[in-house]
Amino acid sequence: MLVPPFYDPLSFETLKVFLSDVAGAISLPIVYYNVPGATGIRLTADQIAELGEIDGIDYLKDTSGDAVTLTDLIVNRSDKIKAFNGWDTLTFFGIASGAEASVWGAAGVVPELAVELWETLAEKGDLVGAREIWRDLWAISDFLESVTLRDLDSGAETVEPGVLFVLIGSEPRTDWAAGALARDRWGFLLTGERLLEDDVAPRWPLERPPALLETSTPGVFAAGDVRAGSVKRVASAVGEGALAVTLVHAHLASLTRAHA
Repeated sequence: MLVPPFYDPLSFETLKVFLSDVAGAISLPIVYYNVPGATGIRLTADQIAELGEIDGIDYLKDTSGDAVTLTDLIVNRSDKIKAFNGWDTLTFFGIASGAEASVWGAAGVVPELAVELWETLAEKGDLVGAREIWRDLWAISDFLESVTLRDLDSGAETVEPGVLFVLIGSEPRTDWAAGALARDRWGFLLTGERLLEDDVAPRWPLERPPALLETSTPGVFAAGDVRAGSVKRVASAVGEGALAVTLVHAHLASLTRAHA
């Protein structure tokens, strides 16, 4: 499963280049993780189907919460990309619409009930029986999609829907790069377009723009947790690592051409 970089939303054209580079560097089929609430990349059904035309991008985990787009993909575009629902409270809807799989958090909490829903709805086609099972699963799924914050001083509670991302205790450990590679205020390495911002030091030294994962030293690339703006997860680090290899090859090829 492959998710694009977080925090710095890619244009659709850049996203296609990113996915093409990663898909070309590995032999495994890829599940594109569509999670616009975290990546900032919101795609139409047409655009997602276009991603499916990239060799190796075969599946979609859709965590957009957009039931209309999900239905469009399942009903009209399964020849381009196979869509799986990834939004917990749309699980019943997705399976009933014909999704061949569902990726949802509640299945890790009550796996037996999740299997029973799948067998009843997807395999037996028993809509009435599946509705009864879904009543309990709905309550669990809805609970997992909400967060209640409590003020420890006043006791006031606030329900916050949507996306909540908490990162605690991350230490980039880049003291060795101080003064040599540009870093943000927390010590994560700056790459790509971030290097062109006014308050960055050391400055990007060349007239050409830096590559997506290139640091302030041309030809030096950063991938994974150490990079500012990256997703601090293994799957993302693997994807960025594959892309970094492609960028290194391109950089070396440009040096060869320059000295030819």
